[in-house]
Amino acid sequence: MTILHSQLFYLAFIGYLIASFLYSFGALLDTPNMSKWAFRIGLIGWIAHTAAIILRWLDSGFIPVSNMYESLSFFAWAIVAGALWVDRKMKFPAIAWLTMIVGVVMIGIASLMPSTIKSLAPALQSHWLKLHVTFAFLGDAAFAIAFVAGLLFLLKQYFSFAWVKRLPEADKLDKISYRFICIGLPIFTIGALIFGAIWAYYAWGSYWSWDPKETWALITFLIYALYLHLRFKKGMTGKISAWFAVLGFMLVIFTYFGVNFLLAGLHSYN
Repeated sequence: MTILHSQLFYLAFIGYLIASFLYSFGALLDTPNMSKWAFRIGLIGWIAHTAAIILRWLDSGFIPVSNMYESLSFFAWAIVAGALWVDRKMKFPAIAWLTMIVGVVMIGIASLMPSTIKSLAPALQSHWLKLHVTFAFLGDAAFAIAFVAGLLFLLKQYFSFAWVKRLPEADKLDKISYRFICIGLPIFTIGALIFGAIWAYYAWGSYWSWDPKETWALITFLIYALYLHLRFKKGMTGKISAWFAVLGFMLVIFTYFGVNFLLAGLHSYN
């Protein structure tokens, strides 16, 4: 089963990579058929990825989000799901294109991590694991789509290449970024902060310990909360709104990679 999991994982990786190239050609050369094939191949990759996650879950006996390899794999799975949904339901293949690339980067990094199944550390042996980590990454995946929409908005503002002009209108990109931050923030808050605090209490005896990952998750929450506050109260849109979406996702990335590799703490086992 472990061999099959690896085969499905790499099939997903290849599918996402091919889909990214096809989305790129579709966006840069204005060939809609390329985007249609990108969606189909990306969907095949995502189905293979789903099967790989399920097989690893069955093989290990616990949800596979307990280390860098597993959590990055799940993060990539959630991001690609968002990319495919944006393409099929919202009809924005340009956003799916860059979102898919983000997913490829995440699964590519995951492929470089040790994938051996190990027993859970004592602090991870809790049903709060699946709630805390999955909700946090689902929220992060929504932030990834908001980031892509914000980035494309900024490209339209600062560049005038032919393919940039074919991107969705700036106001649509702004609204998409806003919509996914509205989706992502409550999910992230519930998973990363609320479920995380409850789990911390049962694992370490304290709801909050100012662990580096806790601190940076809180900073990420505050940036997105400030974004929504300024949007609701001040009517913030445009470039500032887009920069908030980009900055927020940079904080998401630092909270995961920066804290894991640069700052020692209770979450170091991730």
